[in-house]
Amino acid sequence: MVSHFKLFFGIIILSIVISSCHERGCTDANAINYNVTADEDD
Repeated sequence: MVSHFKLFFGIIILSIVISSCHERGCTDANAINYNVTADEDD
């Protein structure tokens, strides 16, 4: 049971990291890595 929880938690964390904004150009004003000169999310 515990190993299933760890696997599920790992998949959730991995999907969040993959789908998050990258440093090069995040257009979300609430993001930590917001770039005012970005036209689109890279």
